[in-house]
Amino acid sequence: MSGAGSSTEISLILLDAGVGIERSDYLAEIVGFVSSVAGAGYEPECPHPAHVPLKPKSGRMLATSSGMKAALGAVLLAAGALVLTGFDKVFEAAMVRAAPSWLVDLTTRF
Repeated sequence: MSGAGSSTEISLILLDAGVGIERSDYLAEIVGFVSSVAGAGYEPECPHPAHVPLKPKSGRMLATSSGMKAALGAVLLAAGALVLTGFDKVFEAAMVRAAPSWLVDLTTRF
């Protein structure tokens, strides 16, 4: 089975068949999506209009996500160190003593 043609070929075929250019562009986008999912690596010429407002914020979002990953890594590393040293039990006992009795009852009842 041969692969799908380029979007230009599809547009020309649809125009020859009497289909409007809007439909051929839409079909080209569908072919692009299907081929990208299938691993053909087709990238549409212009991104979806809903994604355009995110472009200016992408740098800030990338920086924020990198910082959040580092913070999560530090929290997980600290939790692992507490477990390995046994201080997690000391921390847990201190939290239970500091918590109100209704909260302790609620969390240990079930």
